[in-house]
Amino acid sequence: MNAILLLSFILCANEVLSQDGYGLRPFESFEPKVGHQSQQRYDLDSNELDDQIISRGGEDSESLSTPLRSSAPDVMPGASYVMQSEKFVTPEYRSHWNRFSHLHDQHESNTSRVCLRVRWGPFVMHFKCHFMSNQHFNDWIPICLIIASYFLFYRTNFRLRRQHINSGHVIRKPHSMQSMDTNESEDKSCRQFVANFVTKDQRLSIPSVPYSLNGSTHALDLNALIKTLLAEDNDHQNDVNLEEIDFDFAINGKLLRLSIEEFVENERLVAENQIEIEFFVKSCPPKPHNSLLHDDWVSCVDCTHNWIISGCYDNSVHIWDLNNDGSHKIAIPAHLAPVKDIQWIGGHLDDGSDDHMFVSSSHDETAIVWKWNSLSNQVEYLFSCRGHSRSVDCVDVNNDLLATGSYDQMLKIWSLVDDKKETESSEASTSQKKMKKNDGSVSGDRNRTPIITLSGHKEAVTSCAWMKESTTGDTSVVNIATTSMDNTIRLWDIEVGESKQTLTSNKAFLSISYSPLNHCLITGSCDRHIRLWDPRASTGSLVAGVYSSHQSWVSSIDFSKTNEFQFISGSYDNIVKQWDIRSPDAPLYDLIGHDDKVLCVNWSSDEYMISGSADNQLKIFSNSDKKSIK
Repeated sequence: MNAILLLSFILCANEVLSQDGYGLRPFESFEPKVGHQSQQRYDLDSNELDDQIISRGGEDSESLSTPLRSSAPDVMPGASYVMQSEKFVTPEYRSHWNRFSHLHDQHESNTSRVCLRVRWGPFVMHFKCHFMSNQHFNDWIPICLIIASYFLFYRTNFRLRRQHINSGHVIRKPHSMQSMDTNESEDKSCRQFVANFVTKDQRLSIPSVPYSLNGSTHALDLNALIKTLLAEDNDHQNDVNLEEIDFDFAINGKLLRLSIEEFVENERLVAENQIEIEFFVKSCPPKPHNSLLHDDWVSCVDCTHNWIISGCYDNSVHIWDLNNDGSHKIAIPAHLAPVKDIQWIGGHLDDGSDDHMFVSSSHDETAIVWKWNSLSNQVEYLFSCRGHSRSVDCVDVNNDLLATGSYDQMLKIWSLVDDKKETESSEASTSQKKMKKNDGSVSGDRNRTPIITLSGHKEAVTSCAWMKESTTGDTSVVNIATTSMDNTIRLWDIEVGESKQTLTSNKAFLSISYSPLNHCLITGSCDRHIRLWDPRASTGSLVAGVYSSHQSWVSSIDFSKTNEFQFISGSYDNIVKQWDIRSPDAPLYDLIGHDDKVLCVNWSSDEYMISGSADNQLKIFSNSDKKSIK
């Protein structure tokens, strides 16, 4: 359309000029005449009007400057409009003018001629205007300005500029082509997908019917859709408070963090198939609940429904009351060296008893079992587990079995009751009978020997975890997992008394946790990565996921006891992170507050996440996920 308007304008201008003796005719090839010449060149670009003389030659001129733009139509297809005013050319300029378009009409020296060359993309149009005298040249200037204004006004509709940058080319598309790309992207975003929503929570169930979703739909859009569907169902009004909760979504076992179309492309799913989208209540951000100050580094922590127990580098053990705003109950001078690990014995089950047993391990090469009465606030020393030759860095309890790992590269299993089984040595058997007779009183033998000693690691054992098959107190478990500074994870068969599987990495492991809900292991190591292991996998890699967000060693890690997908981790980067195993790219939340490296984390309680640090602080974060669902 613009070309038609331009051509009409030129034809009309030609008709007017012809009446006054001026001729505007199509250009023809011409050999220049020898003589004096002067040249004026005007660049009417799509962005600016340059009415400045580019080059001018005369009698005193020794050379003619090369034009800034070539007049060849196949070079620089950007919009370029050149106007030339000529008289006569001298012989030395003859070769130069042979490269360009020339005028065909010959007049006297007082005759002025103007050649208008219009370049539009790959098309070049040449027009020539004759002036019978130089004084009429000023009459042509307004016409040129009108043409220039026309192209400046419509420049975005037909501009095609090529910029030469080094040896490459950068092409800027015309506005019309950009519009085409925009339309293509709009068509792409309008792609439709058929999806079906499912949930494991029967209180949140909706009709199982297919829904047509736009490709640009995100999790926030799906959240609004699910809330609308649940609000229309009167059966859910008494079960769910929709104003206090949001929903999260998973496709093929991964959380939806992109648009549906981007997710399908990244996961290489078949877009034509119906997509199954699982929805569930989104985890609420943990909130700071309390901070408990110690006299030294907090190296270990464990929690029950009502009580927190912590170990410190000043050789002491502390008990705190969760129900009374974290009040300090008692400080126990438990060891002769820093306390490395601690755990309640059977304390995760709320049996209503006032007596609570726990075990602590230390750099003093011992693990000690204690009994604390919450009513009288008195603690009783029961017995010591002696047998390691170096620091006892980790402990884990499974019913009446206690496992300890040490820097002496050994894993030892201990019995917490006298009549569990006969020991291999008569001395250990006699010791157990005395303990049973005195019921842990001071008159019995206070030292225990291990019932099993397992060797295989080449470096220090840093962490251990019983691979419990259920949370109902099943005593048939015979497997335990250990991590070591020798870059390996070992899975042990207690009945056989040997390692049955070894998993390797390129860095030392510092912590491990096992979930009986998903039967997977999670480990933290010195390479800053967290790895999810599935020991049941018979083919392919045993690493089911890698989670990389920490900036330093991952010192501690713990699975949620009620949510099979979530865990927390602590690192030397001073940060505690909450994760979902379905979102390996980023954690759910960062729990910030420590001023020094995090040494321990614990998620034994449904309501609280706890972490200890080298800043002498024990941080408690409240987990309010279940408060929004009645």
